[in-house]
Amino acid sequence: MRKEILDRIHDVHPRITKSRERAKQGISEDIQRMVSECRLCLEIRPTQPSETLVPTELPDRSFQKVAIHICELNKETYLVSVDYYSRYFDINKLHNITAIFSEC
Repeated sequence: MRKEILDRIHDVHPRITKSRERAKQGISEDIQRMVSECRLCLEIRPTQPSETLVPTELPDRSFQKVAIHICELNKETYLVSVDYYSRYFDINKLHNITAIFSEC
């Protein structure tokens, strides 16, 4: 089938670059059509669209703005913090994730 496909790409005798462009365009459209019509792909595709990334402004100095996240890996809990300015990150294992509220 490879020879047949190559013959079809080259049937109007374009140069190498045009042949490559024609192949890319044709195969890209075929792949898109095949995936969009595939019943299994439609069943397992994500139900939620990807969220658009929102860029953040760079702070003026280190640790002016930080991000923190509590995550779990292999049944262990960690606190991950990142400085927006320097991109320095720190990971700490948490032994207890309860919080104590106290008024100032």
